[in-house]
Amino acid sequence: MTSYDSEKFGSTFQNLAARFKQHANETNDRFQEVASQAVRDEERRESQQSTKRPRQPGAIISEPGAKRSNTAGASAPKKADNTLPAAG
Repeated sequence: MTSYDSEKFGSTFQNLAARFKQHANETNDRFQEVASQAVRDEERRESQQSTKRPRQPGAIISEPGAKRSNTAGASAPKKADNTLPAAG
């Protein structure tokens, strides 16, 4: 069995471990930066959408491209009463 000579290889392993740790920290920092940017982008998108079309409480949200129907909870327009009152 080959033994490990810490005097000969110790500094090499320490250097590799330090480089690995530095790389891991940089990767983690980058991941957190990207995740934070994604959250900020989503918040910005949501605020832009709410300023374009503010939502009303109880509003029915239709799918994009769906045809609008005037039958849901709305009555047909009433005809105007054009008759004159009887002369008296």
